[in-house]
Amino acid sequence: MLGSKYFAAHPAIGLEKLVYNLNIDNGGYNDTSSVNVIGLGRTSADEDIKKACSAYGLRLFGDPAPEQNFFDRSDNVSFAAKGVPAPSFGMGVKGLDENIMKRYHQLSDEIGDIDLAYIVKYMKCYILAAKYIADNPVQPHWKKGDKYEAAWKQLYSK
Repeated sequence: MLGSKYFAAHPAIGLEKLVYNLNIDNGGYNDTSSVNVIGLGRTSADEDIKKACSAYGLRLFGDPAPEQNFFDRSDNVSFAAKGVPAPSFGMGVKGLDENIMKRYHQLSDEIGDIDLAYIVKYMKCYILAAKYIADNPVQPHWKKGDKYEAAWKQLYSK
């Protein structure tokens, strides 16, 4: 998180010019039919993300392990704390099983163990989601009552 913390504290452009951060992060996957978005349900961009997943035949789920508090432990939180809507787009996870945990941040995480056809579909879905969000004429925002809503209002003078 050092890079995101630094960038959020010393942005190359004003943070108010960043309207959304579709963070991408993964620790593994065990469901090649889906995408998980940590922070799903928290911003107004959910429909754009759902539309992209649908275009690639991928099911969309939120946080598969909310007890792990992944949202506040990933790079996205550096931007969220400043007000920028910033969920994390991740590969499909039904739950944190033994297969994921034996590879998560481990030397055993090898390229030969991944389904490249799924990864290509997943990346295309991510790109399409980002396009839909960027092309949406309504600026994305935190949903009412979210803990980052006040920071969003302050950053964007809303």
